[in-house]
Amino acid sequence: MKKVYILISLTTLIIASFLFYWFELRPAEIMHDCSWVEVHENEKPANPGITKEEADKEKQECLDECKQDNRKICFCKFIDYSPKPPTPAEESKDWWRKATDKEYKFCLHNKGLK
Repeated sequence: MKKVYILISLTTLIIASFLFYWFELRPAEIMHDCSWVEVHENEKPANPGITKEEADKEKQECLDECKQDNRKICFCKFIDYSPKPPTPAEESKDWWRKATDKEYKFCLHNKGLK
């Protein structure tokens, strides 16, 4: 008779532990994981920039090419030929940010909650 009580107690403990995990620990872990979103930004290569003389030269070359080909519409007018300063290279970055409400709800639904 004692073995039956031990077996019933052990079965009850196992079922209670599973229910506690499934309805308490698992949702808490999912909600925690869905609260943050990992963001990745690719590296940016260095840009040597362009001086005013180089920009004027490029624009003139484009205009000359338009004149040579007798184009009615020259797209050189729409290209930005302004001088640009050089920019250094930037490494790729990874960081975490708080999830938006829409991302959070999607993550919860995706992982089986709500």
